[in-house]
Amino acid sequence: MCGIAGLLRLNGAPPARQELERVLEHTKHRGPDDQGLLLLGQAGEPLFHGRQPQDIASPILTETQVAFLHRRLSILDLSAEGWQPMATADQRLWITFNGEIYNFLELRSELETLGYRFRSDSDTEVLLAAWHAWGEACLHRLTGMFAFALYDQQHQRVTLVRDPFGIKPLHYAQVQGRLVFASEIAGLLAFDGVSRQLNAGAAARYLRFGVSNDGETTLFQDVRQLPPAHLMRVDLRSGAVTVQRYWAPRPQIQATAPGEAATELRRLFLKNIELHMRADVPVGAALSGGIDSSAVVASIRHLYPDAELHTFSYVEPDFKLNEGAWVKQVTDRYPVTSHIVTPQPGDLERDLDELILAQGEPFLSTSIYAQYAVFRSARQHGIPVILDGQGADEQLAGYPIYASARLTSLLRQGQVQRAAQMIRQAGPARRALLLNVAQFLAPAAVQGTLRQLVGEPLQPTWLSADWLRRQGVELRAERVPGGRQTLKEELQRSTFRYPLPSLLRYEDRNSMHFSIESRVPFLTRELAEFLMTLPEELLLDAQGRTKAVFRDAMKGLVPDPILARRDKLGFVTPETRWLIAHPEWVERQLEILEQLEGPVDAAQARQHWQALQTRAAEDSAGPLWRMLNFAAWVQAYQVVL
Repeated sequence: MCGIAGLLRLNGAPPARQELERVLEHTKHRGPDDQGLLLLGQAGEPLFHGRQPQDIASPILTETQVAFLHRRLSILDLSAEGWQPMATADQRLWITFNGEIYNFLELRSELETLGYRFRSDSDTEVLLAAWHAWGEACLHRLTGMFAFALYDQQHQRVTLVRDPFGIKPLHYAQVQGRLVFASEIAGLLAFDGVSRQLNAGAAARYLRFGVSNDGETTLFQDVRQLPPAHLMRVDLRSGAVTVQRYWAPRPQIQATAPGEAATELRRLFLKNIELHMRADVPVGAALSGGIDSSAVVASIRHLYPDAELHTFSYVEPDFKLNEGAWVKQVTDRYPVTSHIVTPQPGDLERDLDELILAQGEPFLSTSIYAQYAVFRSARQHGIPVILDGQGADEQLAGYPIYASARLTSLLRQGQVQRAAQMIRQAGPARRALLLNVAQFLAPAAVQGTLRQLVGEPLQPTWLSADWLRRQGVELRAERVPGGRQTLKEELQRSTFRYPLPSLLRYEDRNSMHFSIESRVPFLTRELAEFLMTLPEELLLDAQGRTKAVFRDAMKGLVPDPILARRDKLGFVTPETRWLIAHPEWVERQLEILEQLEGPVDAAQARQHWQALQTRAAEDSAGPLWRMLNFAAWVQAYQVVL
């Protein structure tokens, strides 16, 4: 696990020494154990391969066409043999790689039968050999999370690659005849010429809907991200840049008996846990008390009954949505060393500025702070690798909104009796269920009217209409699934557009800020492709059970009361109470909004704050938090509006 960056000189200026130093410094937290630099000339000849920019002679910089930078967090092969940037023995291929290839041992054995020999025990060297043997086709053999840049001397080409789910980040910008890339936006902004100009459309979508990490856009106009399951080829001779998707999942529903599906899912999940436990350092787990994180802990214990295992949980004792009792059920059943993180007075205000810098872009809610605190605890206790349950909800229909998608599927398929049964079972949630179904069924032209009826106008008054008009931004309702398998379509959207890409960004930045490698065993191609074959009723069944097939798969491992849970929490925080407890911080952000003349109507933001203090409702802080977070981010990153 590492931080990577690089510069490809097409027809622009060569890199400057101070520029390289800045980039390395801004990615230090992603790899505190070591660093490396590689400079290549126009013919691919290595001009410099070392650790310190100050050791580079000025003539070398002038001749440089490709610069690869690397910060190392040692997880596999802790020796110097794992140092990067790394080359094949013939120096045809060079790589700077961030991530883990979990099935590297199996790939290594296969490559050895083809005659390849290895000098290290690292997955990086295996990845290089796999590319040497199979080219881009090797991507279909990889199980892992990764973002890397690979230089091929034979073809005078650099290829940037991001893993199928976008677990690991990769940002880039094309400026002044150069293409620069980095793991994080802060590292990218350290390159000369990368603008801090706001992307007005992305900012408006974040403020209104809470959406970020949507496709290739970011909240910076010049900064892009390579989407999940994509690669970018850069031809260094012609300067041509092409982007291509290398994996496009296609749901192909197959008739599968519930018992058979649960058995196969259990096998695949335990296989994933086994692969994700591979490390040369201690491994722990995040434990929220929900089904997904409990399954991770239970499966680790099932496979490794005697291994030392630390769990990390966030619990707010005085909060009505406290999950401490659920956490205790797991830690009482399995022998683990449990670490409970609880907030102390003043923690949020003390840490918010650092959290906002760490995230790089605004985030949806203060629940991200709970996750931040969990990863800090893991670092404090010396556990550099954490397994987490991210990605289960989006593939297994874990959120309440998926009930509406399932009901829509039944209606579109003409299964009226089953739809009626589902409506009857909804109880107090019936009104919300039917309103969401109306959204799924309504033509795009009337989406705005529907939002108005339920009190969620497409363009609320606290968004400045004048600013949106000046920027040429028109907010539009998200296109809803229109097929007969509405739930399946919605799960695809959730996994590859929103919310999972945003959740993965939050997790990556929070974990890497503390030099922690966070692993997500629900997100492998093999598991995802299997889940895509399952009928909708195995995900959300006739009794209204979300993740139905997974609950069945985990019987005997996860405590029954947890498998029977119907609520959905996660790292939930008392957002309203937290904001009210930190009025000085709120006031500072309101003052910034008043000075910005940006997308937020500052007077209405202040009215939101006053109303929040009066009502003190736990669930009413969302829009205000996004306004405040936006203001703090603009100031922290010196964003140009």
